[in-house]
Amino acid sequence: MLKRKVHDRLLAWKNTPRKMALLVNGARQVGKTFSIRQFAVEHYPHHIYINFDENPSYREIFEGDLDMDTLIKQITLRLPGAVMVPGQTLLFLDEIQHSPKAQTALKFITQDKRFDCIATGSLLGIKSREIPSYPVGYVEHLEMYSLDFEEFLWAMSVTAQSITDIKKYFEKKEKVPPTGIFFENVTHEIAGDPNSQLVGKGLFRVQLYFYHSLGFNLQGLNKATLSTMSFIFDICFPFIILFVVSLLTKPNSDRALTKFYACVLTPTVADHEKDAKNVQDMIDDPELFKSKKLLPNSNWMFWKPTKLDIWGFIGCWVLVGFIIWLYYIVTGIGA
Repeated sequence: MLKRKVHDRLLAWKNTPRKMALLVNGARQVGKTFSIRQFAVEHYPHHIYINFDENPSYREIFEGDLDMDTLIKQITLRLPGAVMVPGQTLLFLDEIQHSPKAQTALKFITQDKRFDCIATGSLLGIKSREIPSYPVGYVEHLEMYSLDFEEFLWAMSVTAQSITDIKKYFEKKEKVPPTGIFFENVTHEIAGDPNSQLVGKGLFRVQLYFYHSLGFNLQGLNKATLSTMSFIFDICFPFIILFVVSLLTKPNSDRALTKFYACVLTPTVADHEKDAKNVQDMIDDPELFKSKKLLPNSNWMFWKPTKLDIWGFIGCWVLVGFIIWLYYIVTGIGA
């Protein structure tokens, strides 16, 4: 007989003094029906099995009044062999997502206390809006999954001692060496002596030392975070140096800058003489390129965006928004 860990959970539920109806949720074909029917045979003198997927007509049992006396009459009428003895009969409602009224009835079965009740379902979250009145506070939930590795070993008749030995490989504890912050590697001063002093070796990370000097607490951060902080520093620091140097050094002459930006901003043409003339016109009249500056009275060389730039910027954000929306839709499938 196939052994499942859910059996112990079911037994603990059965032995609870003031138990509620148990709703076992899980994907299809994970063994819900098999496990619960096996449990019912082992621990109850009688059990009644109602499958709303296999027999859709059973939904009519719960279409009328939902008090326990009415349900007993409806069940014994539709299942002539059903034996309902208080305290000895388990009521098993399988694939209950197909009967919203049966889910509502779980509240009244719990309040009545004469019969234990287990229900199973798949995709219950998707069907929840169809339930007239959800039995909040009257149902205990249990999530069931497919065979785990240990259950698979039980099914393959692997001995308990062998399973214990296999577990040791998964539960093996190993001391993780310390992670270096300022140095690339951290080792013990005396190799093989865990009590010796730790020393840094390899590349010294100036970037992280800079963060430390600014008051950042780097202890406890993982390698990925430290690498990201170093990467940000490597990107930004060169530009900061260039900016500071530009402020402290003498700027180039206006004539040299005008000639440089005239060459950069003048569209190139195939005719060499015409191309040279266009560049010279730009040099002779600097206002032609200064008018293209976003901040014309400053040394900041930010150019006014063209219509193509603006529409391209808007188009990029529309594409980003579409990708985020598509990601949201995909992640919501099956939720």
